[in-house]
Parts: sequence; structure tokens; C-alpha cells
Amino acid sequence: MVSLPGSARSSHLLQSFFKEQLRQPAPQSVVRRLLRRTSQSLTPLVSLLNTRIMALDERACDETSALALPSVAAPHIVCFSPYAMWRLHSTWEFTILRALAMRGAKISLILCDSISASCDLYWQEKTVPWDRCVVCQARTTQQARFLRTPFQWISRYIDQAESARIHHWAASLRDDELRHARFDGQPLGDWVLGSVHTHFRLSRLELNEPQLKVYRNYLEGAAMTFTGMRAAIEQLQPDSLFLFNGRMSLPRSAIEAARLQNVRTVCHERGAVRNSISLWENERCSQYLQRREATRACNGVALIMPQFRMARHWLSDRRRGKNLNWRPFMKQQRNSAATLARAGIITGEPLNLVLTSSDDEFVAEPDRNRIFSEQYLWLRAILDWSQAHPEQKVVIRFHPNTSSESWSFLQNQIPELREESDNRPTGSEVNYRVIPPSSPLDTYAFMDAATTVLTYGTTGGVEAAALGKTVILADDCWYYGLPFVQSATSPEHFLTLLDAAPRANVTPDPTISQRAFRFIWDYNLSQNISSSLVHQQSLHEAVPHYRTDESSSLAYGKDAGMDRITDIILHHRPMYEIRPPVNTEVEAEEFRQVQKFLNRFVRIEH
Repeated sequence: MVSLPGSARSSHLLQSFFKEQLRQPAPQSVVRRLLRRTSQSLTPLVSLLNTRIMALDERACDETSALALPSVAAPHIVCFSPYAMWRLHSTWEFTILRALAMRGAKISLILCDSISASCDLYWQEKTVPWDRCVVCQARTTQQARFLRTPFQWISRYIDQAESARIHHWAASLRDDELRHARFDGQPLGDWVLGSVHTHFRLSRLELNEPQLKVYRNYLEGAAMTFTGMRAAIEQLQPDSLFLFNGRMSLPRSAIEAARLQNVRTVCHERGAVRNSISLWENERCSQYLQRREATRACNGVALIMPQFRMARHWLSDRRRGKNLNWRPFMKQQRNSAATLARAGIITGEPLNLVLTSSDDEFVAEPDRNRIFSEQYLWLRAILDWSQAHPEQKVVIRFHPNTSSESWSFLQNQIPELREESDNRPTGSEVNYRVIPPSSPLDTYAFMDAATTVLTYGTTGGVEAAALGKTVILADDCWYYGLPFVQSATSPEHFLTLLDAAPRANVTPDPTISQRAFRFIWDYNLSQNISSSLVHQQSLHEAVPHYRTDESSSLAYGKDAGMDRITDIILHHRPMYEIRPPVNTEVEAEEFRQVQKFLNRFVRIEH
């Protein structure tokens, strides 16, 4: 018998093993074991390769050529990025910073290092991992290194005495003081309210024990941010503060620190279509006054055909849940007549459609809920009106993004909503139908059939106006007061508008549709800025679409979108640009295209 060397013997045994396995069906346990062993063998190799690649990235980032050296007179841009683990936003952010540096600006990036025990990155988490801040800082550091962006931690601007003072302040607040807490004379209780609402996905906070703890944590983090950014701005003397969102607690605190020192702010957020970004000057992303006024100034000017087509495609994409920059809320679409029948609606009869809003993200804004103090009061008024007008059909379609917590709250406030009536048969006694957030029934079937649409600020109101519908708006939202909607000024005025609404199916109004199309372009699409330098992969992930080890593709003139962004930040270009007047031929063509669009929706398809 010939003795084999060790390696040959191992190979021979392995071959024998696989031959034996091939003679009989391999049980799943064997397959799983082989896959697990393969994975265990490859993991160290992949980890080693990743470490080597990142080491090269880090060395390249530390080279002086990573960013251009600014002149003494160069504009100084400070960026505060506490949520850089959201790589969709940080990829945009750090790419923009490198492009600004290529244009001669001085850049200072400030990141968060564990200054808040509750965080907007962990909404609704039942169990927050103990090492969440460690993981966040590691991934954030990796992202900054990969995109060649030097940074500082915000804690360098908060000394130990200040940190201890803030911790003592937050711990000593009584529970009944949290909502209106003030720190150094500033209303931090207001600044963090939006984050607490969204943390729990609630329209109203009852401030029970879990909420009180989270509220206190957000207050401490806001105080840390305000103190650190106030010191950073005093020391760095920036021309502008560039940051994400501005609505959430930490960016909001940074904005307020900049405002107190008269420093201009530029906020960024995802745009209205996939792979785009929008900017706000001296406003949070949840504010809209400047953009709405710029839109109002353009609403009397006709769209040229490329603009009209883009607005039409945006409407079509929303119906199909395509090309969105957020998760689609489209449910399974059905035949329109079947959808109406399932909801107990007879095809062709007059219909009042109610479209609610998912309001936990804006309920804390002081300029919202000014007509009705809460959305449920608006719903209560509509239900009372429907009971007084039994001849009127009402469908209440709840926004699909309404959280289960908010839905439970609304059902407790309005018992009628407990009857989830999307399956109620035709001929039932009540004249209203409730379509719950989770219902698969197609919202657009109801919208196409509706005579009048009542909204609380949802985007569906704009879409309904584009169909030439009468739209009655009950909240001071982003399209309040514009000529394609009827805007209520009080609860009584809302009911007056509802009483005067059309009571029979009418031909869509092309003038309403025309104004809505212009608004869609001016407010949403013209403010979207796309760039070939950033590629969105998923809801929260984006990757650079350029070589990060060299910066030539970021130079001015290489990408129109990046040039527009940097021009706005550097104050070389206005944030909102007014469309110039057009001739009568353009106006006539726009009107023809509106009528052609409306002809598709005169009848409900069977």
C-alpha cells in the first residue's frame, strides 16, 4: 500500500467524500454545513482585503493634496453632520464639500461623537444596541475617510465643565418642565419636539414614562449641540453653515446657534424624485415660505413643453410608485370599478374624497395646524357634516404612512373609525366609508371618481388638482393659498367651502389643472438637483460615482448639478429662480396639453 503525502492524502479523502455525497441526495444539513464552512473560511480573507483597501484610502485622505488649500480670503463653509451614518445624505454632503474645496472654499466638517442618548437614527427601536454610538462613529469615520473629507468631533468644542452643566440641567428638569424647557434662554423644548413626535410616530404626545425619558435625552443632546456649535461658529467664523434636514433635534439646534450669530444656513434633503437633492436657505426642510413665494411668483407663467412633460411624468410615476426618493406607498392596484364597488361606492355617483396626512413629521412645526388645532378635529368636523348630509357620499382614505400608533390614537378619538369599512357592502346605512392606512384599495381609483377632494396637506391634494378637481385645503401647508386650491381660513370657513362644493360630477376644470401643473414644476421639480457624481442605491444608501482617490471629476464645469449646488452655497446663484415670461404660442400649447391630459381621466376605466 502506497503512503500518500499529507496534502495529497487530504485531497484524496476530500474527493472520496464528495464522490460519496454525489451518489446520494445531499441532506440540507450537509449543504448548510459546507456553506457555513466556506463562509467561515472566506470571511477572514474578505476582512483582510477590506482592511487593506481602507488603509490605502486613509493614507490617501491624509495627504495634503486631498483638498485644495484655500486662500486667506476664501469663503469658509462649516458642515455639521450628526447623522452621517445615513450614507444617502453623507455621500451627497461629503461630495459637495470636496467640490466646494475644489472651488477654493475653506471647509470644516464637524461630526457627532455620542452627545445624545436618544437619536433620530433609532426611531421606534424597541432595544437600542449598547454600542450604537461606537458603530455610528466607526462607520462615519470610514465614510469620511473614503470620501477624503477631513473632520472634527463636536466634543472638541464642549469643555468638561459645560458638559457637566448640561447634564445637570437635563437631569434636574421636572417632568412637567420638559415640553417648554429652556437652556441659556433658548426654547429647546420646542426644538426637539419634532424628533420626539417622529421617534414614536405619534401625532400627539401624552408624555408618559418612556416618552419622558426620550424627551429628556433629546433635550440634553440639543443642549450639547447648541453649546458646541455656538462655540465652533464663534471660533471658525464661517460664511455659511451647511447641514442636513434642519428639522430634527441636533441639526435644528445647530441652525439656531447659527441664527443667533447671523450666519447663513443652507439645508439639504432628498428631492422629490430619485437620486436628487433639494436645498433650503435660512429655513428648515419642513418650512416652505420662501419656496412657496417663489412658486407663487411663477404660477401665472406657462410651462414650456419639456417642463410640462416632466410634471406629467412625475404624476404618472407617483401612480405607479416609480422614480420616488422615498418608499412607495402604492398598494396593489385594482380595476377602478371593482375598487369602488368593494368600498360600497356606485360608479358615477358624486363622491367627496378625504385624504389625510401622515403628520408626525410636521405636527411640531408652529406654522401648521393653524386652522384646525389637530388633524382629528378636522376629521370629526367632516364626519359630523356627513351625518347632517346623508345624501352625500364620503370616503376617508387614510395616508398609507400613518403609523399604527397614530391610527390607534385616531380611533380612540373618533370611535367611528374603529369600523374599518373598506369592505362595507353597498346600501349600508351610513354614507361614509373609512379606508384604513393598511388597506390595499387603490387611492387613485377614488381620486379619479371624486367630485370634491378634501385634504390636510398631503401631496394627493396637488395630484387631485392636476386632474382638474375641486380641492379644499384645511391646513397651512406647502401649497396653502395657491390658486389651484380653495384654502380654508377657519373651521367655519372650511365647512362653508364644503357646503358650496360641487354636488354632481362635473367636467374637470383645465384652469385648475394648468395651475397645478405649474406648481408641480416650480415647487418640486425645478428645485430638484441631480448629479452624475452620486448614485442612489436604496432608501438610505448612496455611493460616489467618481474615483474618490482623485478629484478632477469634481472640478467646476464637469457636472452641471454639482455646479448649481456649489454656486448656491457660495452665494453665486439664487436659491430660487423665477421663470421668465413666455409668448402666447407657449400658453396655447400648454393649455392644449392640459386638455389632452384631462381627457384620460374624464371616465373611470372599467
